[in-house]
Amino acid sequence: MFVKSITLLVARALGSIIGVHERVNHSEKEFAHGGIHV
Repeated sequence: MFVKSITLLVARALGSIIGVHERVNHSEKEFAHGGIHV
């Protein structure tokens, strides 16, 4: 039970880190794309 909750916490932390990273990547790509057009 205790190990399972730790695993869930780690998985959730990893998921949020990956989600933030992908969002930053996406906005950087959009910024570069907009920069090319301007």
